[in-house]
Amino acid sequence: MQTICHLLIITLSSAFLIKCSTDDSSPSPLGALIGTWEASKIVFSDCLDPGEEGTLTCEPYCIQVIINSNSTYSMIELDDNGSQKSETGQVILTSSTILLCESTEPNCTDPATYTLSGDILLVTEQEDDISGCQSVFTFERVS
Repeated sequence: MQTICHLLIITLSSAFLIKCSTDDSSPSPLGALIGTWEASKIVFSDCLDPGEEGTLTCEPYCIQVIINSNSTYSMIELDDNGSQKSETGQVILTSSTILLCESTEPNCTDPATYTLSGDILLVTEQEDDISGCQSVFTFERVS
């Protein structure tokens, strides 16, 4: 009887240890963001100058970002005249923040928060320039 109790304790202990082991196989948040995203709307709010608040809509888009599986990105920004500004760099993600670190900028320290709902990605950042605005970018997955 004592042997059966010892075997039962060992078996249950082993099962408990296996069930409590850490699971490092949780998916990376990057996987859900891989692809091409276009922002056609940016909302500016809580600005130091209320005159700078409002919504900017762009056709076909204001910003296009391509996020790659190797944690890199490329981005094209279109201004009001249709001129393009391009950049590339590294993507640093947590489950709620995104940081796009441009290749030419060594100091990359201002992450934005993001939420993903299907093919809609909302990115919220606090501007650190003179405007002080909070900007919410609405991106839609295009591929």
